[in-house]
Amino acid sequence: MSTVSERFFQVQSALQSAHVSSLHAAPSLPQLIAVSKTFPVDSILELMALGQFRFGENYVQELCEKQDLILARIREDKRDFAPPEFHFIGQLQTNKIKALLPRVRAIHSVATLKHWREVFKYQSLIPLECEIFFQVNIDREPQKSGFLPEELSQLSSEVQSKDLSPKVRLSGLMAIPEIGTNSSSAFERMKGLSQDFSHILGTGLSMGMSDDFENAIYWGATHVRVGSALFGKRKTL
Repeated sequence: MSTVSERFFQVQSALQSAHVSSLHAAPSLPQLIAVSKTFPVDSILELMALGQFRFGENYVQELCEKQDLILARIREDKRDFAPPEFHFIGQLQTNKIKALLPRVRAIHSVATLKHWREVFKYQSLIPLECEIFFQVNIDREPQKSGFLPEELSQLSSEVQSKDLSPKVRLSGLMAIPEIGTNSSSAFERMKGLSQDFSHILGTGLSMGMSDDFENAIYWGATHVRVGSALFGKRKTL
């Protein structure tokens, strides 16, 4: 059975190879978001010791608890670590945005105009900078959140109408292709949408997970969200 460190370096190698070999890849090496939901703080600290400092969480309470525990462990153990960056990647609830903004460096799942207006309302709570990704329902799944491609024009108009704090960084689009479909097709369409709206919504593309991050990088992903390929099989809650 491979260790966390072995899996980390395997993912890093695959990420770099995919980036180098693609004509569509983003100019810079994509950022690796280690999806740590349901995994213990010790596993996060193990990756931090290897140089990984960006972590993705799906649930607000779990994110807050882990963040507090990790900062306490760093102080107690007198570790020479920079604080981890937490990215919220789960389904966003409007009433949780106020609590999230002081704690995260990115929200990858702003999926409605109501979400966006709530971010704007509480932008003063951001301590340093918060990246905002707008979720696109690229395969038009009725059960999935996100803007439909034809709704991005209205979103862009809404975004342009706001006087944003410099701490709000519009970073681009996010998508999760439909399970069981050809993710490359969805990623290619996301690449096109990014080109159409990057001048307003940001140039980033948050897409690709453990099973398909190399395909996502081929189509220009700037951020990939990888969990089980790093931490191992996730236990069912």
